[in-house]
Amino acid sequence: MNSEYYDLLGFLGYGEPNKSIWFIANEEQGPITEGDNQLWEKWLHEKCQSEAQVKVTLDERTVPIRFTPWRKGDEDKYPGYRRCARVVEMQRGLTRSEETWKQALLVNLFILPSINEDKGKNWTPWLSTKLGADKWTWQEYVINVRKARSIILAEAAARYRPEAIITMGIDAGTLLADPDFQRRIGGIQPAIQVTQAICHPAQRALNSLRLSDDDWIVDLVQKVKNKASK
Repeated sequence: MNSEYYDLLGFLGYGEPNKSIWFIANEEQGPITEGDNQLWEKWLHEKCQSEAQVKVTLDERTVPIRFTPWRKGDEDKYPGYRRCARVVEMQRGLTRSEETWKQALLVNLFILPSINEDKGKNWTPWLSTKLGADKWTWQEYVINVRKARSIILAEAAARYRPEAIITMGIDAGTLLADPDFQRRIGGIQPAIQVTQAICHPAQRALNSLRLSDDDWIVDLVQKVKNKASK
């Protein structure tokens, strides 16, 4: 693995990690395409320039944890983030004018967009080369990145101490059932016990139940409040 791989592994997410609500979704979204080196450099640069406040040891390397603060107006471009901001607004009794978009962190478990629809076969050689993993398949990427990211996210959570962790999607939701993840967020710093871990179903599951955004947001806010009161 090369330095770009570890740079991306250390990218925590979008928003404010300090004492905020963390939303962990499945994978990064973005426009990276096969062989687009200029776009790759821009994408990598944007994610790895924010100042690192926390560092995690992974594979005997020191990985700086970085995040990109949301800029005003960004929340209008990402439907998923608007939903996250709505949870914060309802949970804290705030309005959008009070910049609730700064009070949540949107994290992706997997560090890259899914650019290969045929995930059962070899992954794109161009992207594998960029990560220093020339022989990786899609399955190997998923297995290795998930393992590394679970360590990074757990140790970052133990140090930043978010108010709540809410997972969205099946892959992200399995983090909360991972004994090693639980051990890391509970063992590094005892105060992390204030973190409330709540799993939320994938959007397609909500659609199948014919639930609106407000339906699940109201339910989710109540779960956060119930956990916090215990």
